[in-house]
Parts: sequence; structure tokens; C-alpha cells
Amino acid sequence: MIPLREQTPCHVKPLFRLEVTRLLEIGCAGAVFILFALLKARTLYLTSGDGGLWFYAAKLWSEGVIPYRDFFVSHPPLQIALPAFFFPLTGSNPVLLSALYAILPSGLSGFLIFLIGKRAWGFLAGLLAAILFLFGENHLMQSQHFTGITLALFFLLAGVYFYLGGKILLSGVVLGIGTGTAIYVLPAFLVLLCLTRRWRDGFLLAKGYALVLVPLHLLFLGIAGRSFIEQVYLYHLAKVAGSPYFMSVSA
Repeated sequence: MIPLREQTPCHVKPLFRLEVTRLLEIGCAGAVFILFALLKARTLYLTSGDGGLWFYAAKLWSEGVIPYRDFFVSHPPLQIALPAFFFPLTGSNPVLLSALYAILPSGLSGFLIFLIGKRAWGFLAGLLAAILFLFGENHLMQSQHFTGITLALFFLLAGVYFYLGGKILLSGVVLGIGTGTAIYVLPAFLVLLCLTRRWRDGFLLAKGYALVLVPLHLLFLGIAGRSFIEQVYLYHLAKVAGSPYFMSVSA
């Protein structure tokens, strides 16, 4: 008989059969996400925030008014590209738009956190991480209206998930899409690039990242010229009093 302190998990007899354990795990995880969906459905109403601004920008783009050239946008184009593409189908219902582009990506981000935690540390760790994320006060507030954060976070987590699963090129592509949605996904890409031990994996990660961002930048540089760089990058670097890129409170 193997002493208890020397037993490994494979020596410990499980409480339930494998099939029963999997059903319990699916039931517990499903209950958490159903509870989150019910909570968000209960609180799905108009809120004050800048979500309306981004939906209006998406509406303009869907009507042929080009961002950066014809109106000011302070974030990369993919933040409003998805709403703009589906705007003819969804219309301008702000509640429906918030559900599609804020709440749905938030729930999917929680699911990715669950999968990442489960892969790294087991089911309970993944479930606890998802619960802490989904029902955290800040997340519940940020997922109430569309700001681009929810979409960018989803792509960031998807990129991490694919990276940990060995799909390096796909990870780079998804992180590139995330950076094309919000520039603050860039540090996550740089961290993963620094953590990559094999140069081939680093090359694949950078290649996938560049496959998205290089054509995206070339496209909008061709359309809007310097205005694209000014609005997406220089605007944020020049947020000081008297800057031509930032209106003062007294203006």
C-alpha cells in the first residue's frame, strides 16, 4: 500500500466515475454562466456612458462616412468595424447593441478565463477565476455599455488561450485583431513575445500579429493619411493643456 503522503493524483480514488464528474463540472460551469446571463438581462437598460458615441460612429461608417478622414475617432478602426458591418441588420436599438457588443463578449471572456484556468490549474481554479471575473463590480459596470474594452479583452484572452495551446500563429492573428480594436492589447503581445523561448515561435507570433496590423495601418494611412496617426496615437500622447489634439475644459 502506498503511503498517503506519497500518493499522486492517479493513486487517489475519485469520488465519482469520470462520466459523472464531467456532468457535474458542466452543470456547475453552466449554472455560473446562466446566472451571469440572467443578471445582465435583468439590468439591461440604457446607461450613461460613451457607448452611444461609438454606436453613432459605427452608424456613420455603415452609411459610407469614413472614420479618421470624415470624422474623429480616437481608437483603432476595428472597435467600430464590427458594429458598422452588422448595423444594417441590428439597427440602432441601443439595448440590443449593448447586449451584442458589450455583454456577449464579456460572457465569452469569462468562458475563456475558465478554459485557461482549467487548462493550467484544474476545473475548480478555472471556475473560481471565471466567477471572480464575471461578478466583479468593475466588470459588471464596464460590461453594461459598449466602450471597446469588452471586445478587446475578448481578443486578448483568445490570443492567450491559443498561445497556451500551442497555436502560436493564430494567437498572433487574434492579438493583432485585439490591438486593431484597442491599442492597450499591445503590451500583452509584447509580454507573450518576451516569454516565448523558441525563436521560431516568436517569429510565428510576430508574423500573425503583423498579418493583421500592417495591412490595417496601410489601408487607413492610404484613406486618411496623417490624420489616422494623429487620432489613434498622437492624440493620446498629447493630452496636456494647450495641445492641438485635446480640448481644454475652458474651451
